[in-house]
Amino acid sequence: MFLSPLERFPDDNSAIELPRGLKDRIDNQYIYIDLEIGVGSDSIHSIGVVSHPWRGAVSPESFERVLEGELSLITEEAFAVCGHNFRRFDAPYLEARYPMFKNRSIIDTLELSVIVHPLRSSHRLDKDYKLSDYASNNPLEDALATRSLLHQLIEDFLRKPPELQRAYRWFLCCGTEESDRAYRELFALLGFDGNDLRPPHISTLPEGAIAKTARSYLRWLWDNGSTQRFDSRLCAAGLLAWNYESHMTGDTVSFPRWLTHLQDFPLILEGLFPLLPDGFTYHPYLECFGLKNFRSHQEEIIRSILAVLQPLVVMPTGGGKSLCYQLPALMLHETQRALTVVLSPLQALMADQVADLEARGLHFSTYINGMLAPTERKHRLQQLYRGEKGLLYISPEQLRAVSIRSLLEERPPALWVIDEAHCISQWGHHFRPDYRYIPKFIEELYRPLNAPIPRIALMTATATVAVREDIKALFAKHELAIGTEINLPAHRPNLHYHVIPCNGDKDTLTIDRVKQVVKEDGCILVYTTTAKNAERLSLLLEGRG
Repeated sequence: MFLSPLERFPDDNSAIELPRGLKDRIDNQYIYIDLEIGVGSDSIHSIGVVSHPWRGAVSPESFERVLEGELSLITEEAFAVCGHNFRRFDAPYLEARYPMFKNRSIIDTLELSVIVHPLRSSHRLDKDYKLSDYASNNPLEDALATRSLLHQLIEDFLRKPPELQRAYRWFLCCGTEESDRAYRELFALLGFDGNDLRPPHISTLPEGAIAKTARSYLRWLWDNGSTQRFDSRLCAAGLLAWNYESHMTGDTVSFPRWLTHLQDFPLILEGLFPLLPDGFTYHPYLECFGLKNFRSHQEEIIRSILAVLQPLVVMPTGGGKSLCYQLPALMLHETQRALTVVLSPLQALMADQVADLEARGLHFSTYINGMLAPTERKHRLQQLYRGEKGLLYISPEQLRAVSIRSLLEERPPALWVIDEAHCISQWGHHFRPDYRYIPKFIEELYRPLNAPIPRIALMTATATVAVREDIKALFAKHELAIGTEINLPAHRPNLHYHVIPCNGDKDTLTIDRVKQVVKEDGCILVYTTTAKNAERLSLLLEGRG
């Protein structure tokens, strides 16, 4: 007779293995399978199988003979399948080739892994037998690794707090899909009552699991979970697990990135961790920037960004443009561990922005450019992968770098900011063509994910009607329509403009004007058409003191 899970596994971190009898019972229930799909052929190349009476790596044709021979006793009875990333990838190939696998219960160790080990940087199957990433996969070794992983995941699951176990079981089992049935069977093997599928009361969950969550949404899930899709409930379980482990360890790592590939993930994330919860106020975020209030129009711009209105903002230099995207970036990072990417043409500006934020104690931003040493670039990419940084400054040209594209595919940004957006039209045709590549890149990045369009904000200090229309047409071409324009007046009460008639000796007029302004304790900018003339005039002014 089985002991209850809590009797077998004390609530501590001691290394307790599954009892031998329980391991055997699990392994008698499951056939562990791994498929190798032929590159370019989209068909099964080889199959790794581990079952109680037999194991091996076979071709698809040989597998039919194995099913009729060595595995015939198992396949005549009820059996279930266990694989890694199996439900959404391997299973359709297997079921199409071998109809007997249709409607079989499937346990996917990838699904369990994102719940049991939510802080892992990767949930790929460990393949210790491979000497390098370029070595060939061995499907039999992968099937054996899947079996070991299932045992480990069960052990670690049973060490979780009892109410968390109840919550995870409920998320995985309370529906009517094949996935629910499969997990009910697994938990029954572990000694849980298969009919006890009540969600725990929110007040009984560890505080770390529900910290910063929307309790009203959590209650809604409790009341309506059995009618929700399995993938939706899997996302919710994974996010609660991540929230709990993050608070317990103090780790700032992002949630399991694999979850973002599930269709319902954005809705579950926004529901559990809303950016603008009831009673929200911007003041705590303003205080992070050393501010008490917004300047004119800043709040309007921030609200339009958060509401996914995709604004095109024309704001005079010095009007507080940076805060309009830095504050949402901080909100997204702290609330949802989301990434914001700022595309800027100036490397010096990137470094200044990061330095200014760090001077305020905000260490969530970084920049990457071609001037960084390889070791430093690698370090910053690792910080971004782990979710330690939530604001990345890069130039548009960096979008063509393999390392940046890989990062953004793994961690798709929640907000894109195109600074100096007039460059898209005025420079993008010739001088900086990668500015016009931006909307194409964004479209190509999100299309395979079947993910909603991210937030986009285009910011500039100057853009004519023709420039704005060109920008909007380009983004609309890639199904990234600009939803609103916010054009602020260019009048600057702290600046005074004068036109001075000049006939002949411009240098004398310039020197006299500079002397007058300096005498009044003011400052003056002198623009020239060439660098050579700027150097000449600088020497002339210095010579006059």
